[in-house]
Amino acid sequence: MFFLRSWIEEYLDLSDYSNQELSDLITAKSSEVEEFEVITDYFNKKVVAGKIENVRLHPDADKLKIFDVNIGDNKKVQIVSAAPNVVDGVIVPVALEGAKLPGMIVAPRKMRGENSEGMCCGQSELILETQFSYGLWELDCDETALGKSICQIYPEKFPEEVIIDVKVLPDKIGSVGSHLGLALELAHNIGNNNLLKKKLKRLVDPNFDVIKEIENNIIKKQSSSANFSDNTGYTNSLFLFDIDLNPDQKDDQRYFLPKKYLK
Repeated sequence: MFFLRSWIEEYLDLSDYSNQELSDLITAKSSEVEEFEVITDYFNKKVVAGKIENVRLHPDADKLKIFDVNIGDNKKVQIVSAAPNVVDGVIVPVALEGAKLPGMIVAPRKMRGENSEGMCCGQSELILETQFSYGLWELDCDETALGKSICQIYPEKFPEEVIIDVKVLPDKIGSVGSHLGLALELAHNIGNNNLLKKKLKRLVDPNFDVIKEIENNIIKKQSSSANFSDNTGYTNSLFLFDIDLNPDQKDDQRYFLPKKYLK
């Protein structure tokens, strides 16, 4: 099972532990660590800064543009894109052949008969925003950055990550089956409550009532049964509740089921 060190550190202060020391601690006190890997480049150095040059219209598609991307050292790749901000002189991230992006591996292809040797990216393709990017990510850098990995240019956006591969034994799955579980196990084994962060301090506090906390955040102002059916005659009933996600906010900022759906 894979664990990210950064997620464990949301609960515990592990700044005094090197990656090897943390791995040794988990192995000695909890479950065997098979290996750990330090990730410094999310895309294996295949997403680099490139400058758009020689933009021209695609001869067989109104919305597509063909252009060259200068990636430094006198190297250029031809790209075809429909992005709205394809303009000469703009520096953008370009995913080269073999780059692994979420859900795809970039490969050369023909777009309406024209070669596209990579893909220029918006922030969503690089996991920096959840909604689909409207256009390409225009980088705030100069030509000295051409050809450099996007992770090297913006380390604050792509911080170093440590992946710990833990062999979770059957008798441990209940306690170490999540990042929170592993953090709780480490906290117990280290025996130093000063390392606990606020999130974890509340959970290990004997006076903290989880059930009461949940009840405080669910307001049963009104409930109703809603029936859903299809052509097969199958029906299912749901009980609908108003959920107060932030009790400190005013009523008009809470999330309630629209009354028109209630009978």
